Amino acid sequence: MPATPTARQLPAGIYLKNGWKALITLASKPDLELWEITTGAPGIAGGTPVDTTTQHNNVLVTREPSSLIDLTPFDTTCAFDPIIYTRALTYVNRKDTITVRFPDGTTLAMYGWLQNLSSPSLTRGAMPTMTVTWCPANQNPSTGAEEAFTLTNVAGT
Repeated sequence: MPATPTARQLPAGIYLKNGWKALITLASKPDLELWEITTGAPGIAGGTPVDTTTQHNNVLVTREPSSLIDLTPFDTTCAFDPIIYTRALTYVNRKDTITVRFPDGTTLAMYGWLQNLSSPSLTRGAMPTMTVTWCPANQNPSTGAEEAFTLTNVAGT
């Protein structure tokens, strides 16, 4: 039986109306010398489709969704104190809890690490910035168990 169309309905919930102000916190150093200018949040990726085509297919390639879901790395553009170079030796590639605080106060906490600090942009007449990449681990560093994020919605959302 062929697929049939479905009418779009009004979504439940309340969407974010402004990107100001979103903050990223590293649990072991909540006052890390970075000042967020623009920030992302992790994406959710379904992985590469599994090709299920066989010699019995005549017209179409067939596929199935991957069995696993990934919480993807995300970037933050930050102003910074040069001391971040010293801090990076302690915090880069060290698993910790990362918290993204959305503008409405909702928080998304996950295990992960500070993966990269890009070379800073140093330009005459502009505030120096660097890009910070955060990598979700999808795994509890204490137990090694697979573990998703914790989303805490604010009241009314």
